[in-house]
Amino acid sequence: MPNNEMTQKLNEIVEDAIEMLENIEYKEYIEENVMIELNSTQLVEGEEQHVDLVTKGIYFVDEKGYHIEYEETEATGFNGSTSAILYQPQYDRITMERTGENATQIIIEKNKRHLCNYGTPYGMLTIGVRGCKIKADLNEDGGILAFTYTLDVNTALASTNSINIRIKREN
Repeated sequence: MPNNEMTQKLNEIVEDAIEMLENIEYKEYIEENVMIELNSTQLVEGEEQHVDLVTKGIYFVDEKGYHIEYEETEATGFNGSTSAILYQPQYDRITMERTGENATQIIIEKNKRHLCNYGTPYGMLTIGVRGCKIKADLNEDGGILAFTYTLDVNTALASTNSINIRIKREN
């Protein structure tokens, strides 16, 4: 009968864990309009391309992390698309998703390479994304998120990218 005792004990542990999780209150902030300043630099074969964007967006914090959402414009080349960025400080990871005609999802973690889907006008590509640097100074009122990453195709370097985002609550 040791298996029955062990099973009973495991069931008790699981029930206790479920009860603990149900009692956790996550501090959640209401979605609010913010001003987002985004500066990006892309280095391709020695040539730099810069994009600066100032737009209204949504910023909130929940149990998953810090969420930033905004509409793309002609300045970014993805007019009509929506971008969502999730920074998860517990994993030091950023997930960027773009919806619309050129849907994309990339994951950025320092010193890790992820294979990600990158939408282009010619179709979907699988690219390598390696995180180089992530710096965050965020709280419920906004702050700064800066990161650098490389993109590769078949392990050949395609570009080095730096993005700096400043979030400010509107009054």
